[in-house]
Amino acid sequence: MYKANPLVNHPCMTETSHTYTESAIDFRINGVLMPSDHSKQLTPTTLGNGVYDPLDFRTFNADGANVVRLYHDDPDASVVVWNLEPGQENDVHSHLENLHVFYVLEGEGSYLRDETFVPIRAGQIVVIPRQQLHGIRNTGTGRLSYMAVTTYGPDGYVRVG
Repeated sequence: MYKANPLVNHPCMTETSHTYTESAIDFRINGVLMPSDHSKQLTPTTLGNGVYDPLDFRTFNADGANVVRLYHDDPDASVVVWNLEPGQENDVHSHLENLHVFYVLEGEGSYLRDETFVPIRAGQIVVIPRQQLHGIRNTGTGRLSYMAVTTYGPDGYVRVG
């Protein structure tokens, strides 16, 4: 298990006392549902031909990051589209037993990998191995959306700090 991470206090990431957990249904902060849209969620029974444009899964919320669940197939994987207005972020976290890959659909931002900030922009893909600390922040002037694919494991999404 990880100890509290000092990177949470880095100026690129917002300091908060919230804990993120991922369930099979939603994303919650201290038991409170994060802004998210499940109306477009696909499952093995609703998948159809399986061909979709991830840009159709963009919805934004001025109050915070908005997660749109694109596909869910417990226990195998989850596909979501994160939508961030300028200045919004997906806090520093790790996936202790999960591979995590994201593809930047639009915008630009900063990806925190351990202690290094890496600029990201539309058209790029980021591969995040298990146990890799990371966070994403919209540092641009426009909206940032990225599609995240996560394999499942018993520890899921773990907020660090």
